[in-house]
Amino acid sequence: MVNFKATLALKPIEKRKIFRQRAVPFPLQDNIEAELAQLEEAKIITIVCHSVWAAPIVAVTVKDDKLRLCGEYKETINTILVVD
Repeated sequence: MVNFKATLALKPIEKRKIFRQRAVPFPLQDNIEAELAQLEEAKIITIVCHSVWAAPIVAVTVKDDKLRLCGEYKETINTILVVD
């Protein structure tokens, strides 16, 4: 999808959750850093100094030894998302 924007309805909350980063397997570190740099260069993600939201990422190896980065939102946004 190109230029797709979505709006999420959230329940009122008192405190947002921020989690520490998870340990990254040493053999994947360079690949993860390269993927993050590519996502930043494509302006899909941006570096921020401080955030009110933070969720850990999970690195999954897919075809041809490529890497897919996924956000783990089970304990953050999923808990306050309004589902129709």
